Amino acid sequence: MGYYKSKYQHKKKQTKGGNFLFKSFIALIIVFVLYSIFIESLYIGKDYKYNIFVFWLPIFIGFFIAIRFNILGLHYKKSFSELKKEKKIHIKIIYILLINFVFFMFSLVMFWIPSNIIWDILNKIEIQKSKIEVVSIPVEKFTKSRQSNKIYFKFNNHTESIKISSKRINQFIDKNPNNYIVEIGIKKGIWNYYVVDYLNIKLKN
Repeated sequence: MGYYKSKYQHKKKQTKGGNFLFKSFIALIIVFVLYSIFIESLYIGKDYKYNIFVFWLPIFIGFFIAIRFNILGLHYKKSFSELKKEKKIHIKIIYILLINFVFFMFSLVMFWIPSNIIWDILNKIEIQKSKIEVVSIPVEKFTKSRQSNKIYFKFNNHTESIKISSKRINQFIDKNPNNYIVEIGIKKGIWNYYVVDYLNIKLKN
């Protein structure tokens, strides 16, 4: 009787943990969407340190924690051991891709999203120390689509793009981009990233 009671309590605890994890997962997605729309700064610039410390490191930490503590209820090593018995190669490939995708999405939502929000907040603090710099850059192209309208240009030898409104892009979409410059007010943030304060599109003199 004690064995079945213990097993039931363990299962009940796992169910509660799963429910909490699912609610946290959904809550973080909602927070991320709202934060991205209403709060997150607009950036230009690139730096490998973001990829390492803000994106990939949290992802790997998430992978490790999920596997080490069996957070998703998937026995990672056991699953791959059982997969060796499967004879069909395409099933093995699909299963490997699927299980790694599940762990990746868990890490992305539960670890990268908080990491990215913290990084953005630190940038907001950092730019308080900076003065606005104004840069004038030749426009490379204007693009318009259902998903987004963008203006493309080069900044620090990297191609950058900034989303602009439909009303604004309609003024330039049929014009020759070579005749325009984009004037951007920027503030230096962390590493080689700059926060965009304002943007104007002007004819070249």
